[in-house]
Amino acid sequence: MTQAEIKKALSKKGRLKLFLGKVTGAKGYQLQYALNKKFKKKKSIQTKKTKYTIKKLKKKKTYYIRVRAYKMNDSLPALREKEQPKKEHQEGYRKGTTVSYERSEK
Repeated sequence: MTQAEIKKALSKKGRLKLFLGKVTGAKGYQLQYALNKKFKKKKSIQTKKTKYTIKKLKKKKTYYIRVRAYKMNDSLPALREKEQPKKEHQEGYRKGTTVSYERSEK
């Protein structure tokens, strides 16, 4: 199983829409996001889809996001290694990196 990645991210009105790259053999994906690089007080989400929207984000804050794929081994999730979080600007995202999101107040 290959490493999961964030292909694209779009932000609008306190929401962040994530498009994940499909991993062959994966039964689902685990997203984690936090306000700091070390992921203290992180929030975790499990989804089976490759598109997910994170809602209710705080204004003028930078969010760090990482994703990993999992498959089931005897009804327990076998988790793939997480991506290393990287801070990146909202405009051009690179493949295979974690996204940081900063919402501008309008």
